[in-house]
Amino acid sequence: MTGIKICIVEDEVLIAELVRRQLEQRGHIVTDMCISYEEAVHSAEHNPPDLFIIDIRLYGEKSGIDLASYLAEHSIIPYIFLTSQYDSEIVEKAIATSPFGYVTKPFNKETLWTTVEAAVSLAKSQKFNGEKIKVFDGKKHVIIKQNELVYIKSEHVYLQLYLLEGSHVIIRTSKADFLALLDDHLFINPHRSYIVNRRFITAWDKNKLVLEGGFQIPISREKSNEVLEILENNK
Repeated sequence: MTGIKICIVEDEVLIAELVRRQLEQRGHIVTDMCISYEEAVHSAEHNPPDLFIIDIRLYGEKSGIDLASYLAEHSIIPYIFLTSQYDSEIVEKAIATSPFGYVTKPFNKETLWTTVEAAVSLAKSQKFNGEKIKVFDGKKHVIIKQNELVYIKSEHVYLQLYLLEGSHVIIRTSKADFLALLDDHLFINPHRSYIVNRRFITAWDKNKLVLEGGFQIPISREKSNEVLEILENNK
């Protein structure tokens, strides 16, 4: 498994550079290198990677554990910890955030590669396990069944998830990040502002999709041929 997009969050520059070199040697892509909680949050919102590698100790008041808690609540990006911390209380707090892996310093590149690739593989398998998605609406975690998710509308940094029973959930994440969670055989992306569940499409033409109940979703000009081919060939 190569080509994983990774953000390194490490305030020790020499270690961050070592991690970057080792990841790139393996064929992975380092999208950003951050030294603080604030920089990492900005990266998650504006240039989301496939994985975060986070040191527990960071520059500034907030720690890597704070960052992991933020990602768990506001994002769907997996993360692993990279740290020399051995304090049992701190380690317990880190584990409580449910990371996808843990690498202790000093480390070798093989351990790093294995942990990174296993984390991404595990994250992908959990995304599709049972066809359910866990999201956070700012107050609570919500479990959503993919086959009950009718369509998604993107508005700035928020997504509105419209469900079968008529309710909707608002979450803060990018459209691209959320799209990566979904079964690509079930959902299509007809427009930069919409993701649609094919189960609920009743009619279409080159300009729009019609859903059950008559609601219409626009098809952008650049997406038209791709969407029509998928629907007409039942791909």
